Amino acid sequence: MIIFDSVSKTYEDGALGLKNVSIHIKKGDFAFVTGASGSGKSTFLRLLLKETEPDSGKIYIDGNDITALKPSRIPYLRRKLGVVFQDFRLLPSKTVYDNVAFALIITQTPKNEIKDRVPEVLDLVGLSHKHLSMPDQLSGGERQRVAIARAIVNRPPILLADEPTGNLDPDMAWEITELMEKINKKGTTVVAATHAREIVDKLQKRVITINKGRIVRDVECGGYGDD
Repeated sequence: MIIFDSVSKTYEDGALGLKNVSIHIKKGDFAFVTGASGSGKSTFLRLLLKETEPDSGKIYIDGNDITALKPSRIPYLRRKLGVVFQDFRLLPSKTVYDNVAFALIITQTPKNEIKDRVPEVLDLVGLSHKHLSMPDQLSGGERQRVAIARAIVNRPPILLADEPTGNLDPDMAWEITELMEKINKKGTTVVAATHAREIVDKLQKRVITINKGRIVRDVECGGYGDD
């Protein structure tokens, strides 16, 4: 599903992103990417999103070499990737329903299909009763649920999450993590970059630890470990 083959990235200011990283994340995996700030976690996700390019090595998603992808094909790649951020990134002037529907509108999904899929995904994240609410009327946990609904409404095979619980209290953080696990059990591959040691320790999923741009630990079922 996701393969990094000897991938290295150094930024123009000399900051190291990744150094000779090779890893395989299989279809249906739930993998945490952990490490200290500046370790390379965000670079890992940015490379998958084609927000930056590697200096060397190859990256494959679903058998396709995305390092060779033409710019015109990048939007089609991103349709395979649902993305959730720490700061939610909701459209403040749109309702919960319209925030989720927007992800379908920009991919020119037929209106009748939008009417079916938005309620379906809002039910999945437990927000059917909030469909007419505005983002500023929601709690942090509810806003992140909307962000997850928007990320998965196109039914992408991969969900990427960049510190998805970073702005939430512990109870809300655990609810969001349980929701991602529920989505994973439906067949979606989940890759979550996180500092949340207690969640990683509790969930006991695959843990990939990055330190100074290198993968220093990769366990199929484990806790956060040492940075």
